[in-house]
Amino acid sequence: MYIWDMKRCFYLLIMVLCVSVMASHAQGLKMVQNTVSATPIGQLDDRVSGSSTLFCWQGQLWTCNDHGNLVLYAVDTLTAQISATLDLGCSIADMEEVTQDDDYLYFGDFGNNRGDALRTDLRILRLSKAALLTGNICFDTIAFVYPNYPAQGKANDTDFDCEAMLVHEGTIYLFTKQWLSLQTVCYTVPNEPGSYTASPQFRLNVGGLITGVSYRQEDHTVVFCGYNSVCQPFVYLCYDFVGMDLVGGSSIRLDLDCGLGTQIEGITTADGRNYYLSSERFSSMGVTRDPQLFKIDLNEYLPSMNEQQCVEENGIMSVWAFPNPTNRWIEIRYPQGIACSLVLTDASGHELLRQPGSDGRSRIDLAPFSAGVYCVRLEFGDGRYRNYTIVKQP
Repeated sequence: MYIWDMKRCFYLLIMVLCVSVMASHAQGLKMVQNTVSATPIGQLDDRVSGSSTLFCWQGQLWTCNDHGNLVLYAVDTLTAQISATLDLGCSIADMEEVTQDDDYLYFGDFGNNRGDALRTDLRILRLSKAALLTGNICFDTIAFVYPNYPAQGKANDTDFDCEAMLVHEGTIYLFTKQWLSLQTVCYTVPNEPGSYTASPQFRLNVGGLITGVSYRQEDHTVVFCGYNSVCQPFVYLCYDFVGMDLVGGSSIRLDLDCGLGTQIEGITTADGRNYYLSSERFSSMGVTRDPQLFKIDLNEYLPSMNEQQCVEENGIMSVWAFPNPTNRWIEIRYPQGIACSLVLTDASGHELLRQPGSDGRSRIDLAPFSAGVYCVRLEFGDGRYRNYTIVKQP
């Protein structure tokens, strides 16, 4: 949660509009939009007007507020209405994320954008699922500090805020909400009770404020949610990475079409394809938005299990290219054991790059090339070929 500086929001909005107009003119009034549709399910109950997170557990969708008493609310995925409540009997300062593994729920009481001072009590509360189901609610505490943490500073003007967290193989990954750089840095701490100095891992240039993250080990896909400086919401997808090195994989950012002032705070999925998002109440510069529950379909942008196993059927070669549009990488998948070359050309047909294929899975790095329309041609050893028109975004 953040109380917006109205003057700063106004100037930022004017800046964004000017940049958009200039970009439109530069492209002959043709702009490549990287936008996904967010389907509204319904307005959230006033009891969760500060919805800060979403997670699936015991076949239900849960959320909670970011301050006060820690109460979980089950939300109906068809109506957005509250169907159950669970009071955990704990007071929180700024609880921004819930994640889980097989045995525990982890509550991130580490939000750091309230008041005029940085927090000195950053913590993650760990709760046994088995104990919770028997009514034996007892929290363990994982306390931490950031390295090079300033002794003082204004809480809403810092790169040491955090609202996103996931757990994987005994390690908790924290993703900062950086008000100054509009990036996110990943830090890690163990998932065991104790006091730690968080260890920095990598930085992602997401171009906005990260407010939540969803991770499914089955899909090995990480999807962040957030919004930019003028509260335009977006999601940021990471996939095809090794271990948890998100920088080394593929990524794509998608703006949401639910409009400025939709302060998306929570994200989760039950199937790895369709994602639920929640927003908290927003009011600034005469714009008021009630808390909402949304759903988005990311099938178009993420590889599915069927598509990952390309096969040849009835003499037709199965080939798949994704994501498209893209901001850097384009990945091509095709049947294994078939020799091919990949050729990149511009819209006029001029060859820009040629590289050998790699046994069923190849990637082209578009970083050296400007935004625009390109063609990828796959030339197979038996004389067949496939052409794909792709769009690289700024």
